[in-house]
Order: sequence, then C-alpha cells, then structure tokens
Amino acid sequence: MILSWLNPEQFNWNDDPFLSSTTSVIITSALYVVLVIVSTLLSRFLAPIKPKKNDDINTSKSRTTDLQWKPWFNSDLKNAQTIHNINLILMSAIMLYGVIIESWRRMNNDYDNDNSNWSLSFLICEEESGPAKGALYYWSYMYYLSKYYELLDTVLQLARGKPPPNFILHVYHHAIVLIMAWLWCNTKQSLQFIGLAFNTLVHVIMYTYFLQRTFTGKVPKWKSLVTLIQIIQFVCSMIFSFMTLYLVHVKKRDCAGMTALYFNILFNITLLNSFINVFKKGSSSSNMRKKNTKVVRV
Repeated sequence: MILSWLNPEQFNWNDDPFLSSTTSVIITSALYVVLVIVSTLLSRFLAPIKPKKNDDINTSKSRTTDLQWKPWFNSDLKNAQTIHNINLILMSAIMLYGVIIESWRRMNNDYDNDNSNWSLSFLICEEESGPAKGALYYWSYMYYLSKYYELLDTVLQLARGKPPPNFILHVYHHAIVLIMAWLWCNTKQSLQFIGLAFNTLVHVIMYTYFLQRTFTGKVPKWKSLVTLIQIIQFVCSMIFSFMTLYLVHVKKRDCAGMTALYFNILFNITLLNSFINVFKKGSSSSNMRKKNTKVVRV
C-alpha cells in the first residue's frame, strides 16, 4: 500500500488499496445523504432561516438559495472555506497534470512503429484484460479519494449558514459521483481518463471562482461562464460516449466497464438536464432582475 502511494507505477486496484471496498463507497454515500438531511433539519428547526440582507422577505420564502441559516459556530468560517478552495484547486491541477502526462506516456508505449500511428484507442475503449493498475489508474484512484474530501463542500456550506445554491442537485451529485469514481477503478471503465481530465479542469476553474468570491465577498463577473463550462463538459462526455457505443455495438469491439459506462451515461444525462435548467433559470433571472446564473458546486 505504502509503495503504491510513493510509486504510482506499482499501483494495483486488486491489492485492495484504502477505501476500495464496495462497503466503503456505499456506506459513505448513504451516510453522507443521511447526515445532510439531519443537518439540514437541525439547521432549519434549531437555527431559524432568515432572509439574506436586502432581500424582500415575501419573495425569499420560496427560494431556499436566497436564504441562510445561522452559522453553527457563530462564524462564517471564511478562513476554512479559503483553505478548502485552495486545496481543491491544487488537488485538481495535480490530478489534471498527472492524467495528461500518464496518458501521453501510454500513447508513446502503444505507438505503432510499423504504421507510424499513435494509439488513442485506450481513451475511448479500454482493454478488458487485467486489473486497473499502473500510473494512469493511480490518478483515477486519487480522483476517487478526492471525492471523499469534496464532501466537505456541503459540511462547510451548512456550517457557515450558507446552503449551496441548487441544494438538491448539489447533494445528489456528491452522493452519486463517489460511486461513479469507484466504478471507474473497479471496472476499468472506458472513457474514464477523458472524464477525469475534463472534470479536474472544470474544478480548477470552478474553485478559482469560489476562491475569488470568498476573498472579495462579491460575485465575480464571470459567474455564468462557470455553469456554461460545466454544461460543455457534459455535452462532450455524451459525444465521447456515443463514440464508445459505436465501437461496441457497430464495430463489435470489446471495451472494459460497459455496465459502469451505461450508469455513467445516465448520470451525466441527469446532470446535463439539471445544469441546462439552472442555466436557463439564471438567464431568465438575469433578464428580469439583472442577476447571473447561480454556480453549482460539482
């Protein structure tokens, strides 16, 4: 275990690394949802909801995202939120760098000398044989572990008395993405390296937005751009998924982790639909009230 952390080349999912069991991911995901529900109820009943400053109380009653609860520790925990955002920016940037470098190395290793062709097929259709091992899957594993840390997103927001915008979508995403990332490693799911690269890039941008907002206390002007980039991410994911499905069902290729990929596709469809609705809602709100799209922490 220690060797795999120090030497990514030695990583092997079959060695049962930390939190790799089915029990770990299922219990954590379920426990997260339960604790969020309990915390939300306690926050609402023990620390009454109040409208944000300058909000009209009559128009705010129906909009959870325009309300805030009393902070748990009588503090907005700004320093903790700042550190959390910086951590996620750095973690995401490191994982993005790692998956790009290791993908490039695998391309070189799979280079077809006879035909002078670069082999990119593993990005779209992974081989079924063998376990998820080596440096490339090491970064998938790091991505999986990072999803546990990202659960602090919700905890910090509730503790600060500022529930995340689009709260149900936020919780749904965090609970399911943990399972999705586990499936990537457990099934060697095809397309995971593209998904990892896209998502870590989006996270660098998104948490930079939140960091700026935490520092300045103001909404950055490029707010709606973050949601648009998230939508682009899911659209690209669907396009690549169709490419894999074409190889499997038309070209009759055997690609690893197809059951997990179908689950991933359905998950991405729900997220794409939700983000489009968020974007439309934000655009309508912007026209009516001169406000931008709310950014969802995913």
